[in-house]
Amino acid sequence: MTSLEIRQKNNLRTGVKLAAEIESTSFDLRRFIVIVGYTYNDNIYKSLDQFINSNSDNEIYFEIRCYEIKKEFCKKEYIVDDMLINDIIISDIKGFHLLEEELKKYIKDFSILQPSWNCDNPI
Repeated sequence: MTSLEIRQKNNLRTGVKLAAEIESTSFDLRRFIVIVGYTYNDNIYKSLDQFINSNSDNEIYFEIRCYEIKKEFCKKEYIVDDMLINDIIISDIKGFHLLEEELKKYIKDFSILQPSWNCDNPI
């Protein structure tokens, strides 16, 4: 599936991060992709409201973060950026269409994306 489902879009519209574990570059690493939505208010970054009706799709921006981490670090209580490998952050992706185009560079099947608390994402 190369488009986000309604459930996934609604999660993003209400500030829920989506994430998935994807194929890593090495056997001793785990690789994750994380997506979060946000908006701007007077050019200031703002988290999304928890209500679908209050967030217009024209005003939602997305950030994609793709990173790898050593398996031994995944269970640590605190993860810092220095522990991340091949960390890529793409910000200010405006709208779902552009988000889906960018996601295609990392994953083929969008159905693997789920709320981040369901995928063992350490950050």
